[in-house]
Amino acid sequence: MSVENEGAIANVGFVVGGNAVAVIDTGGSVREGRRFRAAVRQVTDKPIRYVINTHAHPDHVFGNAAFEAPDDGSETLFTGDLLFMQHVPVLDGSIRGWLKTIDELASLPAANVIPGHGLATEWPGALSGERTYLKRLASDCRDLIKRGVPLAEAAQIAAISER
Repeated sequence: MSVENEGAIANVGFVVGGNAVAVIDTGGSVREGRRFRAAVRQVTDKPIRYVINTHAHPDHVFGNAAFEAPDDGSETLFTGDLLFMQHVPVLDGSIRGWLKTIDELASLPAANVIPGHGLATEWPGALSGERTYLKRLASDCRDLIKRGVPLAEAAQIAAISER
């Protein structure tokens, strides 16, 4: 990525379906995403209902902001593994960061949510159980570390009351 190419270094594309358009990757900047959206509009006026990210590299997803307002949104939010329902979340990052992201997600306008795992449910109430679990997990881990509990034992008991 450079100033000259404005992050436009990845392939992007779209598929025009019978009733809607699916965009695959959105580019490396909001500016590229806006140009891409305009290019889609030169081909079709069907609503852009889907933005599919093939993976989470900046040159493929930073253009997502240009597609933030759906042309004909369904009021359904797909969260991937940022939200688990009826399952214990798989943690592979920062609990504090995840809690911050949950708070940001809660402000997104949607009526329903499709979590990464578990049943679809109403939004944003779906975040409540996961938020409670992550807060308990963080609190218990801090306490267990202070008490010198071995990792193997801590993994078995941290946040057990919320599982």
